[in-house]
Amino acid sequence: MTKAQVIDLLDTLPDQFELEELFERLLFVQQLQERLAESEKDPGVSLEEARQRLNSPKQRAA
Repeated sequence: MTKAQVIDLLDTLPDQFELEELFERLLFVQQLQERLAESEKDPGVSLEEARQRLNSPKQRAA
């Protein structure tokens, strides 16, 4: 997370806020950035592959 991102986040808060709210938002942004980075490394399953898995006989028996 960059200082600029923290400043941008602070600008979205009201003039008076609880410190806990700031921490929650910072944590949310950090977790979101981590998940986005993970998805860039491993894009996961394509929509077509997910459909095939859902329609396979093994999945229906489970």
